[in-house]
Amino acid sequence: MEIKYPLIVLMVMIILIVIWVWRDTRKQGRKFKEGKKVANTDLIKKTSAYKKVARKYYAIIYTLLGILTFSILCLAVLSARIITVQEIDNRIYNRDIILCMDVSTSMNMVNQKIVDTYDKIIDSMKGERFGLSIFNGMSLLRVPLTDDYDFVKEELETMRHIYDLIGDSEDLDELGLSEDEMEEVESYLFSGTLSKDRVSSATGSGLASCVYNFPDLGSERSRIIILSSDNETFGEQKIDVTNAAKVAKKKNVKVYALAPKAGLSDSWGSLESAEKVRNDLRQAVEITGGKLYIIENNNTVTEVINEIEKTEKTLLEGNKKTVEIDHPVLLYVMTMLALVTTIAIVRVIK
Repeated sequence: MEIKYPLIVLMVMIILIVIWVWRDTRKQGRKFKEGKKVANTDLIKKTSAYKKVARKYYAIIYTLLGILTFSILCLAVLSARIITVQEIDNRIYNRDIILCMDVSTSMNMVNQKIVDTYDKIIDSMKGERFGLSIFNGMSLLRVPLTDDYDFVKEELETMRHIYDLIGDSEDLDELGLSEDEMEEVESYLFSGTLSKDRVSSATGSGLASCVYNFPDLGSERSRIIILSSDNETFGEQKIDVTNAAKVAKKKNVKVYALAPKAGLSDSWGSLESAEKVRNDLRQAVEITGGKLYIIENNNTVTEVINEIEKTEKTLLEGNKKTVEIDHPVLLYVMTMLALVTTIAIVRVIK
């Protein structure tokens, strides 16, 4: 804390000192002018009764003078303003992050882990906006970009429930789900994601759709896609993952990919083919400046978060400003106490 106008306090102190000096000088030079002189008062002044009254009188007088002086100093300091200077940063920085999730059956082996990974990433962030999109043959935006983390996490909790029902099975007919459970799974995973031409795991289309789920792509913003896919496509793709990554690069969107280890799925090609499409996915995201992470790695979440933190945040709005915070309460209370004490003393005298 500091006093903003210390000159006020200094001036008041000088005035008080001048008054005290002038009072003492005037008292010493004061001559008897009026009234009548009383002789032989020395004996009276030596009596205990007189001394007691005199002590009480001077105690009251000097107490009142002291309280008055103290009150004047408190008021002077209040006028001079005791303040704390703080710099308040009202600027809001932000990254926009879209979670882009492959919900094809070949990903059932790891999608529970993918959901957990997304959940941990959201928990570690502060200030970012998140969106969630799922894709198979087509892409479906489940959550537009929002800073309502609870809403995003509720959607992930719904997805976690779905994958609790189906586990890691790639054949839903073998699960023995009830009619209601099967309807719940199909409604969530397949409504809006299945294409008429039976294309499956269309990673390129899913990625390109996620790029255009960002609003105002022409504005300067930090944009990130966290894509989860094995890139094990089926059917004729409208856009492959490499060209989709080039679109992301053109729009200044960085892509990080989460993929299962090659060979986990039993519904696709050979291990060699699976490794090739993983490598294609790796090369594609590297075009955008991103990386591919194998989801089985226990350090995946930490690594992805660290990479995201390296991405510069964008200033959305606000500014820095310096504010002065006054602290008058203590001096105000002390001045009021001095006033109450003065009133009490005066009443006692009367």
